Amino acid sequence: MSTRLLVLVTAALLTLAGCGDGAPTDPATPRVTMKIAPDSTTLSRSQRKVFRASAVSGSVPAGGRLVWAVLGSGTLSGAAGDSVTYVAPAADGVDTLTVQVLDASSTPVGGGATPVRTASGTALAVAISPVSPHVESQTGAGTQLLVVTPTTGTIPVGGSYRWTITGAGATTGLFSGSSATTATTTVNNATYVSPAGATTDTVRVEVRNASGAVVAMASTPVLVFPGLVWANTGANTLWAQNNYGNGAYTSPGGGLGRVDLNAGTGAEQVSCVYQNLFPVRLSTFLQFNVTLYAPRNVRVKAGDVFVQGATPATTPGALSMPQVSGVNSITLTVSSVLTQSDGADFLTFSFTTAGNAAGYTGTMSGTGQCVVRYPF
Repeated sequence: MSTRLLVLVTAALLTLAGCGDGAPTDPATPRVTMKIAPDSTTLSRSQRKVFRASAVSGSVPAGGRLVWAVLGSGTLSGAAGDSVTYVAPAADGVDTLTVQVLDASSTPVGGGATPVRTASGTALAVAISPVSPHVESQTGAGTQLLVVTPTTGTIPVGGSYRWTITGAGATTGLFSGSSATTATTTVNNATYVSPAGATTDTVRVEVRNASGAVVAMASTPVLVFPGLVWANTGANTLWAQNNYGNGAYTSPGGGLGRVDLNAGTGAEQVSCVYQNLFPVRLSTFLQFNVTLYAPRNVRVKAGDVFVQGATPATTPGALSMPQVSGVNSITLTVSSVLTQSDGADFLTFSFTTAGNAAGYTGTMSGTGQCVVRYPF
């Protein structure tokens, strides 16, 4: 490997797995996370394969570019923006293909990676599901079950799974049961537990045979999001202002939007329950509820607007934020909806208050994110 390529690889890996200094923390401008396809593939010796990169979180900034690199014995050719041709080496082994996102000033702002295995003959290939899941920022509560399935070949009898978490931030998630960033299981799944604070982790699994040799591997990014962020303005006497300061809040229940079927109302209740990370009242953890009432058997979509005050409660289009009082109305707009590979929807939204009841002053506005799992 040339000195120049080694520098590129080192820089890319530091960007992907480093401490995350300078990474955006505003949920509206997340770190750029790239997915390389095909992911965790196995090639024959000396085989050529085109790989492409696409953003799964954030976007390549205007004037930015992608830089490809490989750690291992393979080589690259024909790099052109979001694609590159990888040439497998003449011997069996495992390389890591990386892509780094640079902004217009050549500052790293994100990236992605995937393992590429070279093997003679037919080999086992596996994948992790769901791909690129979103998990709410937690301290020991936000969880996601990750499952390994073969895409070609068969899992060897007596095999095991070695799981590893690497992170883009100062802290990473852990595996349930081991409370560590590594775990070994004899079943094809593991539960990821998110850290406190927004970040992007990468979960990698190695499938090993009964002798302990690695026979396949796969990886996926896990995007940890912050939940709810708001700001109070003016000489505030709103109820929420007296109990919740400005800042970030997170859900105590795993970050999942709960869907309840309400018989007779013609609506489905999509609920996100958030909890104060830094409560104003010491030793008191306060909850903040956001409930959207969507039409029965209809998924929430980008552009949907929900209003509290103008629409009767529990009917389609209604909004409930009971912890905010002293305002005439609250309007919540769904900004984006991303459907994950497991069928759950990742929602982002913004909200603002308007007008005040007698004796109240000030306004509240903010943004939020949650994962919704539908029963239909």
